[in-house]
Amino acid sequence: MYKIDLIFIDSGGGHRAAAAALSEVIGRQQRPWDLRLLNIQDLLDSIDIIRKSTGIQFQELYNIMLRRNWTLGAAQLVPVMHMLIRLLHKEQVRLLEQHWKCNRPDMVVSLIPHYNRAFKQALERAWPGTPLVTILTDIADSRHTSGSSDRTSTSSAVRIGRPIRRSPSASPRPACCRFRV
Repeated sequence: MYKIDLIFIDSGGGHRAAAAALSEVIGRQQRPWDLRLLNIQDLLDSIDIIRKSTGIQFQELYNIMLRRNWTLGAAQLVPVMHMLIRLLHKEQVRLLEQHWKCNRPDMVVSLIPHYNRAFKQALERAWPGTPLVTILTDIADSRHTSGSSDRTSTSSAVRIGRPIRRSPSASPRPACCRFRV
């Protein structure tokens, strides 16, 4: 069974809805895939400086703005969000690498391109060659796909129904990841 991580964020609801819709369609088609829906907030909560300073999670800030109809200045917050993502990049990579070393994916599907650079670097450290696929969930995502000015390709297209094959020379899972205590 192929393990596919769908990574989303709960800001606004669209990212989670897209991940849930993909999961539902794949389930209906009875694909031989083990889908793991991962909220980036859960993976990176220990380095969330917004939560540490205000008690409010990074992802929840946007949700509060939506509930109160404070959307007029939302576009001006995007550069601030990008700056925070860049500042925490090394820690993001470290935490994601840690996660993936013990939870090996066959493919990662990003529904939040702002973090793609960290996803790609962590995957390359944990399991080199693991595909990273990006699904754009709104128009704003299409302008910013890597989380930095680094414009190297971090995503690829997927043909649904085509099996994902690991190279015969791919490393086995390390002992720390084979068993959970």
